[in-house]
This record gives sequence, C-alpha cells and structure tokens, in this order.
Amino acid sequence: MDFDLDASATAVKAWSQIRLPFKPRDQDQVRYLQKLKEAIAALDPHTGQALLAEYLSPDHAFVDVENVLLYNVGTAVFAPVVAAGITCRRGRAPDEHHHVSYRVVPSPPEPGGGPLIGQVAADLETALPKTAGQWWAALRESAITPQPCHPPASSAPAFTVDVTLTSPDPTRVRLPGLLKSLLDGLISCFHTHDSTNAAVLQQRLAASGLPAHGWDLLMDDTTNRLGTRPLLRPHGESIAWNPADERCEAFRVAVQAGSSWSLAAQLREHAP
Repeated sequence: MDFDLDASATAVKAWSQIRLPFKPRDQDQVRYLQKLKEAIAALDPHTGQALLAEYLSPDHAFVDVENVLLYNVGTAVFAPVVAAGITCRRGRAPDEHHHVSYRVVPSPPEPGGGPLIGQVAADLETALPKTAGQWWAALRESAITPQPCHPPASSAPAFTVDVTLTSPDPTRVRLPGLLKSLLDGLISCFHTHDSTNAAVLQQRLAASGLPAHGWDLLMDDTTNRLGTRPLLRPHGESIAWNPADERCEAFRVAVQAGSSWSLAAQLREHAP
C-alpha cells in the first residue's frame, strides 16, 4: 500500500491507497499507522486548543467519520490537542486516494449544515455518562424536533452534529474517549427502534439501569427524524446501539467552562 505523509508542529496531512482500518495487520498499513500516530503526537498544543480533522474519500461508501479519523488511529494520541474541542468533517477526495488531515486551531470550527433536524439541552448532574445507553437515557427526554414527525422518517438523511459540553472543570473532560458513546447516544435520540428482539432487549434495558419506561421511549416516534431501524440489538450478554452515525458528515464537540455539567446539541441536514 502506497502512502505519503507531511507534518509540522501545527498540521498533519496524509494520503493512502486504502482507508486505514481498525487494528491493521498488513505491514504497510501498520507502518502508515505508526507514522501517523507519531506525527499527531508531535503536534504542538501551545499553538491551539482544538483540533480540526478531515477525511476526504474517493467514494461515497458509508463510514463512521469518527472511526476513520480517531478510533482507527487510537484516541489517546489526540488528548493534548482537544482541550477546547474537536471538529471532524468528511468530504470528497480530488483523486483516488484516501486523504486525512489534522490541524491545531484556536477553537473548533462549526460543522456546517442546513435545516434543523432536532436539538437537545440537558443537565448532566454531577458526572458524564459513560456508555451510549447512558447518554441516550440522559438526553432522550430533552430531545425536540422543529415539528412533529408524522409520518416518521423512513431513513436517515446525511446530517451534521454540533455539541457544546459545559463542565465545572473542563480539565476533567477526556474528550477523545467519550466521543463515540456521546455521539451514538445523542444520534439515537432521533431514531425509533423497529421493535425487534423485544423480550430480551426489555430485560437487558432494565438490567443495565436504564429508565423503567426506556422501551416506551425507544418505540416513541415523536422525535424520529433519522428513521426507524434496529436501533439496539443483543450483544453477548449486553446490548449494542446502532444509530445511523455513518450518515453523519461532520460533527463538532466544543468544551466550555460553566457552573455545572450540561450538554446542548443541534442536528442539521447536511448541506453539501
């Protein structure tokens, strides 16, 4: 696999013939991953407190942009340069290669977007949720849409997500590690479950400490702007959440100081 990488104290740009997978085994992909991690680790956090990460793909394949840019690389390496937040975007490559870039910026830029799909404003009490289910439970009853969803959406449009996370101590926010569960839980607030595996899932929802009326919320279509789907499924002895995050073209999570833990978010249709 051919690849190339150019790096400085403020930016990393790279391309590869093949999109970097999670835990690659191919020798060239492992070498590319190592060079990418070394270059990101060398970014100077004193030049900015946030990160703009972009993935340009040569095709329209559905991928989770946070996986390509963050989790397939390894989240720990990003911690020094995301104190104020992160923006991840997906775009179209000018050639047949897969391009990624990481740039240190003063604050995370807006993710863009068109008409409002939905929004959330929720108090998070004294600590942040840890799992997608806990995020969904903390946010779902605060989720609203611009108008009632009748009929409910049949599938998800491409969309963007803009989140502001407020903390009494922003230094306690470990942003890279919580992004996936936060986004999965938030996006799930605007889906409806398709009723599959009802008996086992109701038991496991209760066992996982989610609200007693959690199943009713999963089946409720009043905020269903992203489509009805098997939103969660049995996974081993637990459950796995399955929102349409592959349709998320860009997201921003900004961190700010405040008197208590809270979250405000908007989902918008993607405007190419």
